[in-house]
Parts: sequence; structure tokens; C-alpha cells
Amino acid sequence: MSLIEQCKYISKQLKMSPSLKSFFEKTYFDAVELAIKETQLAANIFPTNRPYAIEQLLDNGFYPHLD
Repeated sequence: MSLIEQCKYISKQLKMSPSLKSFFEKTYFDAVELAIKETQLAANIFPTNRPYAIEQLLDNGFYPHLD
């Protein structure tokens, strides 16, 4: 499943169950933990807080620039 397809799927799920939005903050930390385990990268290279707003993450046209 592509990133765009995943965003569309998540958007649809949030429309059907708006209460799921509150889980986004926790899922960031879960994803970082998983990325650390899977990649063996140091934890300190990941932002300590979710760097983008939920609306940005679900916007199909949003692509953060990587500095």
C-alpha cells in the first residue's frame, strides 16, 4: 500500500470514528520505537515530538522538505 493510499485510508477511518484522532500522538511514539528496533538507528536522531500536524500528515499534497 502506498503512502497516499494509507493517508486516504486513515482519513476515511477518522471520518467514520473521529475519536481515533486522539490516538495520533501515541502512535508517533510507537512508530519511533518500531523504527529504532527495525533500523538499529540511535533514538536521538528522531524528533522527541511529532514534527507535523495531523492535518499535514493526512494531506496528500504535503511533503516535508528534508533538511
